[in-house]
Amino acid sequence: MSSISGGILSSISGAQHFAYTRELDNYLATTEDFIIEMAHLSGGKIVTLPSLASTTNGTMFIVSNTGGGTARIRPQVGEDINGTLQWQLSNQYDSAIVVKGNTEWLVVGEQV
Repeated sequence: MSSISGGILSSISGAQHFAYTRELDNYLATTEDFIIEMAHLSGGKIVTLPSLASTTNGTMFIVSNTGGGTARIRPQVGEDINGTLQWQLSNQYDSAIVVKGNTEWLVVGEQV
């Protein structure tokens, strides 16, 4: 059992289950998604995030590139992710945790 004092999470016990999607092509994420595996065999593929207006602050996605090419995470047109137009996961098994902030998407964790 884990505990974070004064935080949102008070305890976790047992197996946890989260929404999981495995994609071989470009993918438009929805607010129902959580873990998105980009499993394309080659070339670059894109995960497009939902619009900032359609999500609440703190909405989180974990995107993992398990394929043989680059996976890109893009916000909607006119929106940013860490101040840029896209976030790139260049290598197999790179992953990123993306959270909706006040005015843009934020990459708050990355495994490269």
